[in-house]
Amino acid sequence: MPVRQESGDTGWQLAPGEACSWVAPKAHLLEVVEGRLWITCTRRGEPLARDVVLARGETLRVERGDRLVLEGWPGARFEFKLVREPRARRPQAAQQPGWIAELRGILGGRRVAAGGG
Repeated sequence: MPVRQESGDTGWQLAPGEACSWVAPKAHLLEVVEGRLWITCTRRGEPLARDVVLARGETLRVERGDRLVLEGWPGARFEFKLVREPRARRPQAAQQPGWIAELRGILGGRRVAAGGG
């Protein structure tokens, strides 16, 4: 299954009659830049595959472990963009126990060196 990679590590091109397969190492957003792309996607843990056809500008979220077979219909240029998941937020002072918020108010946000003296 030949596939040509374009400049950078996320741009790919399939000519008419070309196909490729790919297993997502992480969550990605697949976006069609030009042409149409026929995708057969097997989701991890699901017994059946599904077919999707995307045109220029359309996207498909691909989860870690998904198996894709991609074919240009008749040809396509596409990109994989890494999905950045939001990081867990630290609790705010109002969500912390009351004594922590009270101590911060007393200290005025100053740090106190440990170990006394």
